[in-house]
Amino acid sequence: MAGRVVVAQPVPGYPLGGDTLTLRAQMPGQDHTMAFWYTPDGSDLEAKKLAKQLTEAKTETEKDKLKEKLKELLNKQFDDRQKRHEKDIESLEIQVKKLKEMVDKRKENKKDIIDERTKQLQREAAGLGW
Repeated sequence: MAGRVVVAQPVPGYPLGGDTLTLRAQMPGQDHTMAFWYTPDGSDLEAKKLAKQLTEAKTETEKDKLKEKLKELLNKQFDDRQKRHEKDIESLEIQVKKLKEMVDKRKENKKDIIDERTKQLQREAAGLGW
């Protein structure tokens, strides 16, 4: 898309067992932000490693120990993800509130917005646009 600018930046306040990378696409009058999560601590890889070891374990004692370690790790991952989801919801609620405010403001100023756009299009048609 022409005119699209993408800015990548870390989001402060999201260590939670992983880090966050925010990608923001900005266009005139719009600002879309998406957060992507990853676990630099390697917990996803660790979980896969434990699962593989579990399938290869010979004794029940070894299987029980590995299963317990895997469950502990997955519990931590689950809790971290839940915290991130809660943060996402808070962020989305703020965005929705801002969008509603903008829609209400535009609704109140509809006549002025239409008048300005009419003038702008007339200037452009006359070769006097920016």
